[in-house]
Amino acid sequence: MAEIHGKNLGHQIGLSGTLIEQRTYTKSVGLNVDVDVADTTAAGDTSKTALEGVYGWTMDADYNWTGDSGQADHQIFRQIGSSYQRVQIIPGSTTASSNMPRYQGNAFVKSFSLTCPADGVVSCKASWQGTGALNRYLSGTNEC
Repeated sequence: MAEIHGKNLGHQIGLSGTLIEQRTYTKSVGLNVDVDVADTTAAGDTSKTALEGVYGWTMDADYNWTGDSGQADHQIFRQIGSSYQRVQIIPGSTTASSNMPRYQGNAFVKSFSLTCPADGVVSCKASWQGTGALNRYLSGTNEC
């Protein structure tokens, strides 16, 4: 299998079923899935045992900041503290396929930061806390 370069990723965020492409502004996106684990090791056991629990997920992204009304800052900042957004990533394309899955779910903005360096590019970062299932699709671009 060939490696996939992240420069072609598809990344969308949106409200009320409408996803807006953020590819032009996106520097990187990270998707993190964690499973709760309960330790079931008992006295006298010679090795640890565990029980799998439920999973949760988060998404983190870094963006170039431009101030445009359709860009990431505008889409993210106006949702802080109000409701969830639909977020999705397609690692190497803007259209999902059998070998290029689309990960999508509902999440709320957990954190947002804006960085204005005197010697560099203005950027912003956002983190979302997933609420409910994280779905993996093998077709479509921005189905809600």
